[in-house]
Amino acid sequence: MTICDLSFHIRRFIRRDLPEILAIEEDSFEHPWSEGQLTGVLSATCAVGDVAVSDDRIVGYVMYQRTRDWITLLNLAVLPEVRRRGFGSAMIEHLKAQDRDDREKFWRSFDRLGRKRQRKRLRRLSAVLGDRNEAGHVFLRANGFKALGVLREWSEDGQDGYDMVLDPNDES
Repeated sequence: MTICDLSFHIRRFIRRDLPEILAIEEDSFEHPWSEGQLTGVLSATCAVGDVAVSDDRIVGYVMYQRTRDWITLLNLAVLPEVRRRGFGSAMIEHLKAQDRDDREKFWRSFDRLGRKRQRKRLRRLSAVLGDRNEAGHVFLRANGFKALGVLREWSEDGQDGYDMVLDPNDES
């Protein structure tokens, strides 16, 4: 994948990536996740972590949960020095493309059995952001997410959370 003359690829998070991911986390958030929180989330059966790698260096990561109908974005961050170059948006596109690939593989297998091919809805992507995460709100809106509602006193420090959704099936 190439954007803005930068070549990179996205791959699954592995344990030895943890120090670089923790450094990005520290540089990106007011209340960064600890190593225990990161590994705890990834040990859940439906949780996945991917990293964006450019020039043998992790430049960003995304953590998410996949269910039958939803992909829930848990965390996404990019190194401060390479922000606004498209890595974050590429990771959102990566999530959407994975979902399309899953659906195509699923329905192709049915086609070989002679069953009628049907169009299936793609998973919706969701995320909850604290009300002080202005950069996150701008980023998600620029990537097609819409605010669905407000979760009052969502965080431990009393911030409200905004429930953001991207529905690839929405024609509007």
